[in-house]
Amino acid sequence: TAKDEAFDVDPYAIALTTRLIFEPDSWNLPRKFKIAMSNDDNDTAFTQATCLGYVATIKDGQKGFKVYCAGGMGAKPMVGNLLMDFIPDTKVYHVARAIKTMFDKHGNRRSKFSSRIKFLWKKLQREEFVKLFHEYYDEIKDDESLNLEIVPLDNSAKETDLPVEEVSGEEFELWKKRYVFEQKQEGLVNIKIPLELGDLYREDADKLADFLENFGDNTIRCARAQNIRLRNIPVKYL
Repeated sequence: TAKDEAFDVDPYAIALTTRLIFEPDSWNLPRKFKIAMSNDDNDTAFTQATCLGYVATIKDGQKGFKVYCAGGMGAKPMVGNLLMDFIPDTKVYHVARAIKTMFDKHGNRRSKFSSRIKFLWKKLQREEFVKLFHEYYDEIKDDESLNLEIVPLDNSAKETDLPVEEVSGEEFELWKKRYVFEQKQEGLVNIKIPLELGDLYREDADKLADFLENFGDNTIRCARAQNIRLRNIPVKYL
C-alpha cells in the first residue's frame, strides 16, 4: 500500500510461509528460521536483522529481490550479508529451500545458543558459506515446479452503510499527523495503533475486529514493533 514501494510483497510472504510450514522438515530444524520481506530499499521490515531477507526491486522491468542472510538480534547481534544482488521473483522459494536445507544439515544441533544461521555464517565465513549455499541452490534453481503460486491481494475497502462520525479539533489533527498514512490507493489510509508493551486486551480486540468487518478481510497487520497496523480504511471513517 506504500506509495513508493517497488511492488506488494505480501502475496510472496503468504505463499512462502504456506509452502514452508507444509513441509515436514521445517519442524525439525536445529532452531528457528526467521524470514523478512521489504517492499523497497527503505527496508522497513529490517531484512538485515533476520535469518533470511528479501528486498523488493525491479531490474530491467523484471520483478525481483535482493537477498540478505545470516543476520539476527539477540545476545550476539549480527548484520545480515548480501547473498544475491538480484533474483527473479519466481526464485523466492528456491532460495529459501536451499538455505533451509543447508541449515538443517549443517546447523549446530548441540547448542541452542549457537544454533542460528548467523552462527553458521560466522563459522564458515563468506566464501565457504556462499559456496555451500550454491551447492544446494544450483540443484533446484531451474525447477519451475518450485515456483510459488502468487495470488495478488485486493487492497480496497468494501462498501458499507456504517454511519460517518464527524470529528475535528487540535487533538484529532495531531493524531492524524502521528498515526495516519496515505496509501497509494486513492481515498484509503493506513492507521498505526500503538500498543503498550505489545499488549492488547481481548475485549478491545473484539471491538476492533467487529469494527473492521465493515471494510473487508484485508484490513489488519501485526507490526514488527509489536503494534497494529490497519489498512484499507476510507478517509471519511477516520
